[in-house]
Amino acid sequence: DLFMDDFFVFDSSFEVCLDNLNTVLKRCVETNLVLNWEKCHFMVKEGIVLGHKVSQKGIEVDPAKIDIISKLPPPINTPGWKLDFELMCDASDYVIGAALGQRKDKIFHVIHYASLFRRSITSNKGRNILWHCHNSPYGGHYNGERTTAKVLQSEFYWQTLFKDAYEHCKSCDKCQRTGTISKRHELPLQNILEVEVFDCWGIDFIGPLQSSFGNEYILVAVDYVSKWVEASAVQKADARTVIKFLKNIFCRFGSPRVLISDGGSHFCNAQLQKVLEHYNVRHKVATPYHP
Repeated sequence: DLFMDDFFVFDSSFEVCLDNLNTVLKRCVETNLVLNWEKCHFMVKEGIVLGHKVSQKGIEVDPAKIDIISKLPPPINTPGWKLDFELMCDASDYVIGAALGQRKDKIFHVIHYASLFRRSITSNKGRNILWHCHNSPYGGHYNGERTTAKVLQSEFYWQTLFKDAYEHCKSCDKCQRTGTISKRHELPLQNILEVEVFDCWGIDFIGPLQSSFGNEYILVAVDYVSKWVEASAVQKADARTVIKFLKNIFCRFGSPRVLISDGGSHFCNAQLQKVLEHYNVRHKVATPYHP
């Protein structure tokens, strides 16, 4: 269905206006557009269009609107801007009420009333409201103070609101991951400058595992750039096994610049250090629990 409010057909001469009207009426028949004949006016010299009078004189204000304004009674009093305004408040944890007014002859006259009622809810329902005010796409993951303000602006309140809001922000996983991280106990970082393939290897043992053909460990080495993996099942986690494994890598991929390992005795020993010095390989020991 198509509904039209008003449309007009006009021209400077009667003949041309009649042709335009005939064209419009034919178009209404073709499109099955129904006209309200009680509101149709033909061949008029003036009319009301969008609240204005349109005639040969041009566009004028609708006389009906002028009559309404002209018939308004004149004001019998004027605002007393020089009088002092008084704001009377009565606030609680659940309701905020205020009245703005002025005193005349020691009598308080109210100008405007303002009140706000905060819905008191239980803590269980409050968790859902905190999620919407903090975790939702329109929440913003703000701190506890801002989250509390958003809850109050939504006209909700419960007795433990402030405490629950701070606890909710502390338990937010996204805030803990992307929020401000304390750098008080931060250790200095060591950049890895070797960016060529097979220039930097990381090595470590996996195990002990369930014995298979006498092997209880898996010795793994990973190239830091290409992520190429070398692994071998071994019987023991000792320096001799590590040296044999590294020589196999060196003869196929060349001597690296850096070897990174943990501080285990199978990596930090005189035998392996002597071999690495022979191949001109620097040995770096990773921080415990932070490889």
